[in-house]
Amino acid sequence: MQSPTAVRTVTDPTDPALAQVADLIVAAVGRREAIGLTGPLTPADYRSYLGTLLEEGTRTDAGLVVAEIDGAVAGTAQWRRSPYRTRAVLAELDRVCVDPGHRGAGLGHALVEAIAADAATHRVEVLSLEVRGNNHAAIALYEGCGFRRTGRIENAVADGDARHDVVLMTRELARPATARLLGALRS
Repeated sequence: MQSPTAVRTVTDPTDPALAQVADLIVAAVGRREAIGLTGPLTPADYRSYLGTLLEEGTRTDAGLVVAEIDGAVAGTAQWRRSPYRTRAVLAELDRVCVDPGHRGAGLGHALVEAIAADAATHRVEVLSLEVRGNNHAAIALYEGCGFRRTGRIENAVADGDARHDVVLMTRELARPATARLLGALRS
């Protein structure tokens, strides 16, 4: 099994890895992979988005990780805190993407775990994600990383004339000992 030489958080907006992340995502969009983006998308467009993400990261509201093999980006993932102040403990895992030549080597798992660790250091208590219902490999990856299915939105993803379900998943991270978990209020 191939292992990455590094899985690391990217915080520097001048990090050369950002150009490689943009290229990786643009290539995935070109292959019509289920990462929540459609084309056309240019590396410059995505690089601009990454700049915004890193700016949010300076406020501890987002994070970006990369998996590198021999210094080249082979995978990436990101998280973003909920914009609602009452949900500041909730963040969304997004854009988990591994280069096709490196799939099956555990990079996806390493990326998800790195995101969970990074988000937890920024007081995120729950990671959520949305995955296309027919993306069975991704669902299996997330379940293997401790996510559980919490819901489904039927036929909410449009891919041309095809419609797919959205599967909602969450993973609990660390909670403060003083947190009172009340769940849903009964009427």
